[in-house]
Amino acid sequence: MNAQRIWRLSASCGIWFMSFLSWEYAVAQQRLVLPKAQTLSPGVASTLLNVLSMDVALPSADGVFEKRIFEILSNTPENERTTRGAQDIALFRNISPSVVLISTPTATGTGSVISGGLILTNWHVVDGVPFVGILYKPDAASVKAGTSMVTAAVIKVDQVRDLALLKPNSIPSTIRPIELGSLSELQVGADVHAIGHPSGETWSYTTGIVSQIRDNYRWTTESTIEHHAGIIQTQTPINPGSSGGPLLIDDGRLIGVNSFKSEGEGLNYAVSVTDVRFFLTTPNSALAPSRATDKKEKECNGKVLFEGRNKDDDAYIRQLSSKCDNIADVVYIYWPMTKLRRC
Repeated sequence: MNAQRIWRLSASCGIWFMSFLSWEYAVAQQRLVLPKAQTLSPGVASTLLNVLSMDVALPSADGVFEKRIFEILSNTPENERTTRGAQDIALFRNISPSVVLISTPTATGTGSVISGGLILTNWHVVDGVPFVGILYKPDAASVKAGTSMVTAAVIKVDQVRDLALLKPNSIPSTIRPIELGSLSELQVGADVHAIGHPSGETWSYTTGIVSQIRDNYRWTTESTIEHHAGIIQTQTPINPGSSGGPLLIDDGRLIGVNSFKSEGEGLNYAVSVTDVRFFLTTPNSALAPSRATDKKEKECNGKVLFEGRNKDDDAYIRQLSSKCDNIADVVYIYWPMTKLRRC
């Protein structure tokens, strides 16, 4: 066999071998193709993930079947229920009208409309004043008519638990009270939600998880009072202005009142609903010893110098004298949402 013939034979074998490898590679690819993922219709769950089905009542940690979340979601179109975001959207849409903005001469905070048309908030939001201004969440009709504040009286406080109860002069007939939940339904790691006005950013929604539930917790704020209550530690972001707002579980019930945060990341705290229930059923206010005899507190509760609409009748103005010296050192101006402009 001469050299030329050997070369032709080698080339032919090489071509055949490369063809064989290409065929084997194609076969291997076919063997490695995974089954095509099941395409789910909106609101329908696969058999392997039956726990996500909207038609299944999920048992809670204590074995009680919880269906309230499905009642909330019943107002959400079926084709929007495919993500967790749809649940959050439904919760905010249903609960936010029952969350109010609270204005005092020295502070702005948040409150929750509860049973009886009363408003639950923190004591430190209304500290030192007998009356506050309340702003309900504007809707299309109220914006067109001009949004105005109403007055609410501080009818009861608990300085130790940092809670307060307000009675507004009026309340829209369309607002539904936020129901109270039970601490026994809450577990570490559960999702929780907050609605408030952090740093003046009105009706902001945040969500997070429960980091821990702590009984007999003690903390001190700028008031120098040592507060004492059961608290819920969460990763749900809150900031000044969020104080007094509701901490909610997935079905929209109030499980705590957002009250304070600590230095560091994700250290936010709410007074638990157990202490809220105790506060609501107690007939009288509870004053801390260090504040009950504080004479400075009685010297000035703030004085409203002017309350009404401006000359152009397109904004609401409230002028206050925080030192009761008839000098307007605090001025609040509220424009309808249609008047706001981006800076």
